[in-house]
Amino acid sequence: MSGTSPHHNANPRPTNGLIFTKEFSLFRLIGRSGAAASRVTWGTQPRKGRLLSSLVALTAAFAVAAPAANAGIYTVRGTTGWTADADSNGTGFVSTWGDSTTIVGQFSLPRTGFGQGEMVSMGYYTTAMNLVGASFVSTQSGMTGGPWVSFARADGVGIGAEVPTYNHGPQPYGYSFGPSYALSVELGCGGPGDCFGSNAELRVSDLQLAFQDNSNPNVTNATGPLVSTTTLQGSVDINVSATDASSGVYRGWIEVDGVNRGYFPMDPSNASCTAIAAGYVFAKELPCSASAIRTLSLNTTALSDGAHTVEVFVEDASGNKKRAFGPVSRTIDNVPPPINTSDPLITGLLRHGQTLATDTGTWTGTGITFARQWQRYDTGSGTWLNIAGATGPTYAVQTDDYGKKLRTRVRATNVEGTTDAYSEPVGPIASPTDPKGDFDGDGIVNEDDPDDDNDGVPDDGDANPHDPSVGLPPGQGGPGVPAPDDGFNGGGGGTGNNNGGGGSGGGAGSGTGIRIETQNGEGPVATAALAASFEGTKSKTIKVKWGAKRKITGTLLGRDRQPIKGAKLDVHETPQLMGATAIARGQVVTDAKGRFSYQLPAGVSRTIRIAYKSILEASTYAQSTDVTVQVTPKVTMKANRKALRNKQAVTFKGKIAGAPAGVRKIVEFQALDGKKWRTFASTRVAKKGGTFKYRYRFTRTTRTTKYQFRAIIRAEKGWPFATGQTKPINVKVRP
Repeated sequence: MSGTSPHHNANPRPTNGLIFTKEFSLFRLIGRSGAAASRVTWGTQPRKGRLLSSLVALTAAFAVAAPAANAGIYTVRGTTGWTADADSNGTGFVSTWGDSTTIVGQFSLPRTGFGQGEMVSMGYYTTAMNLVGASFVSTQSGMTGGPWVSFARADGVGIGAEVPTYNHGPQPYGYSFGPSYALSVELGCGGPGDCFGSNAELRVSDLQLAFQDNSNPNVTNATGPLVSTTTLQGSVDINVSATDASSGVYRGWIEVDGVNRGYFPMDPSNASCTAIAAGYVFAKELPCSASAIRTLSLNTTALSDGAHTVEVFVEDASGNKKRAFGPVSRTIDNVPPPINTSDPLITGLLRHGQTLATDTGTWTGTGITFARQWQRYDTGSGTWLNIAGATGPTYAVQTDDYGKKLRTRVRATNVEGTTDAYSEPVGPIASPTDPKGDFDGDGIVNEDDPDDDNDGVPDDGDANPHDPSVGLPPGQGGPGVPAPDDGFNGGGGGTGNNNGGGGSGGGAGSGTGIRIETQNGEGPVATAALAASFEGTKSKTIKVKWGAKRKITGTLLGRDRQPIKGAKLDVHETPQLMGATAIARGQVVTDAKGRFSYQLPAGVSRTIRIAYKSILEASTYAQSTDVTVQVTPKVTMKANRKALRNKQAVTFKGKIAGAPAGVRKIVEFQALDGKKWRTFASTRVAKKGGTFKYRYRFTRTTRTTKYQFRAIIRAEKGWPFATGQTKPINVKVRP
């Protein structure tokens, strides 16, 4: 056979001028001239194994006839949809067979002679008039003589012929032609006279058909954060709905500044919509679904910050594309403002005359500056009011604070923005005027306490019984025993005489009150340095699985690394929950070498703060250090069915161990698409118990397919876990 022009309209005839008595046309096979005899159909599955190599002849042939304007071309490989027919004038011994790669027609022994009109024909009939090219490899053997002829026809019109034809090994053929419904490849005895052979056969393999698609896909909807949000961070989605009446909706993609950021199959559940070779090459004529809805994701962290032009496209299986969204300008901002990971903490005694202290909390970010503001809660207006001038790390409690709560606001700022964090409120501040209150915190209510301010001077002899900084009135001596001048109080009166006379008045001291100080630990506490990390590492941050326990170890050393032994260190934990406050977990004590350890129990992600006061009575910590544990959650999931049919549904149920009540975290459901996991649905965790579930109905599975599913729960601020996922679940779906 030889290729001819696609506009050749006359049936080719044998060179000896004889006309066939049988029409070697596929139209006879499929019903134009009656029912076909001995028809065989192959190819219910796409070809497996080595992909067919492209044929130069087919490529060259397609270049001859240009498709219609805006038309796309796609290729179908294999024997799917092909039929074969044999006609032996009722005498038998002419048969056909085949598999997914090859179709064979044979004039079989013991007959060796075959009459005019006996033939075999392999054919393909399309669903629409869109077949525009074909290629195949033909092998002919076993012919020993006579007027054998072979043809290729499109819609019954010859596109190539070998008259007469002879034995030959594998030989490629390629043709292009105008849009057609049908193609046939034929071998027969043309006559006049008989044809002779010994198992004479036509073997057709490496079948490739080219289809023309004249229409673009239609985009019916595009929604999501990429559409509605102008400033983008992290992963940003767009939901695209599209239809295509011909080859089907194939794939979508997002372009940024004209660069494709990766393809997304529009219907991952449709296995036939996966190309089997580079370009638009598939295993069946209508490879992709006529309609599809898919979420496309853009990872903005792989792009530079600033303005970018964004467009979204969808494409059918022939390469026709349609813009789904854009072009629009979007600003990418992935360098975040400061992020607070642990709230500020207030320490100290909540009494008049005492000094409270606050730290800044723990933050992530670069180039951060901090500004503090102490605030007092106003019960009348129900708001927090700034305390004038209270912008430092410490604050002396005032009489205006009596009965009120206090907190600090820490404002963190860098070039990307400003973030506020607030301490847990403390108080109310003890008031001396409340009879049932306990102003000095000694466990005795004010109305029954003989020394309300606990300054060692009874109220009836105290110059100001509600101010611990004011003791005896100046010059007033003690009850017969001199009080030492300790640098805070004036010296007491002299010892009384034997006649009961009072002592002389005390001298003026260098201070105004009594202060008791107890050193915390033995060693150079004034130069103490506190360090902590997880046992066996030098890291202050560690990631563990749910249920794991870890030990925190550290040292408290002074100048020249001298140990401070016997020191008491306070331990606080702050869960990584929105609005969580520090929880006191007790104390640890340093050993003779200044070492300490703390066994961290199993739990959620949290920050552990270990703090040291050089003076036990101090209201502020001299040193503190934080370590953080990130916990990967234990997430389990089961499917109620492991095998089902298309149009049936599967229900996934899962649980997150230790999930906090009331936090309705998003759970994403993913399916394995090639080597990538793609999100196809989401739900939220129940208010209690950490459970979740989702029901999915299969609607587009056209051949037996084994799917893999999983659930993933991503890390985010306010959720006390790192990213976690379930083990994959296999679900087998039959048509």
